Amino acid sequence: MTKATVYCVIVTYNGEQWIRKCLSSLVNSSLLPHIYVVDNGSTDNTVSIIQQEYPQVELNLSPDNLGFGQANNKGMLAALDRDADYVLLLNQDAWVEADTIENLITIHQQNTGYGILSPVHVNASHTAIDHNFSSYIVPRHCPDLYSDLYFNKLRDVYECDFVNAAAWLISKECLQTVGLFDKVFFHYGEDRNYCQRLLFHKLRIGVCPGLTVVHDREERKGVTEAFLGVKERIRIYLVKLADINDDTFEKAYSKLVSRHLYNLIKTKLKGKSKEYAYHSELYKFLKSKKAEIIQSRQNNKKKYLQAN
Repeated sequence: MTKATVYCVIVTYNGEQWIRKCLSSLVNSSLLPHIYVVDNGSTDNTVSIIQQEYPQVELNLSPDNLGFGQANNKGMLAALDRDADYVLLLNQDAWVEADTIENLITIHQQNTGYGILSPVHVNASHTAIDHNFSSYIVPRHCPDLYSDLYFNKLRDVYECDFVNAAAWLISKECLQTVGLFDKVFFHYGEDRNYCQRLLFHKLRIGVCPGLTVVHDREERKGVTEAFLGVKERIRIYLVKLADINDDTFEKAYSKLVSRHLYNLIKTKLKGKSKEYAYHSELYKFLKSKKAEIIQSRQNNKKKYLQAN
């Protein structure tokens, strides 16, 4: 492996139950990264643990919750400004094996067309692949991996069309070309959008089946039904409308607005207050975001360094 500088960017928010495992895995890594933590206004002991037990960490304290993407952008921008060769995005509830970072870089240096590489995500007990991650490596999204696994002829890396950002190794070329997370997204969907933009700019996304990272989602508290309703619907709409690989924005946007306007009127006339509130919120969201999404699409078609 050629010598490389790596910035590991971690966004924390009330992550005291994981942060020691996360940071200790980096401190004990065979390739020690520069660790850059952005705290999104934690109210538990996350910040004090970092300050007292991990003095080598560069800690950026945000008084407000910036969301996943914008908080990560602080660290990614610092890495760009300081000419780092790679950025490793790592969730606060994830931790790497001792050789994960070094091996990711070795694989990338032999496969430089990849903008993002990811290890396989496993659960905390090392007994199963993370459920969501398993959906990214099925043949429809990641050709050849299942077949090669069956016939015991695994390669170092397999191309896929998406992997979530719990453990991304991002190359300098990718950062300079694709740039940062889009500010249109607050929390959830920004990694999907980033992968869309990466593919637009002819870079590749890869999974490395010989490498693992623990993603401890099993201890996470569930979300409310209301969140899964409006918030998840907004995420789906943003991911679709901001996709610069799809040129049918106006048609898709008009269809969504018309659908919710129709349902808004219908539920109002029928006195269905909950359904009315649901469609009203989505209709207002779509109307308020159109100009921002159009501007986002225009910006993201340009190479980041050329536009900034």
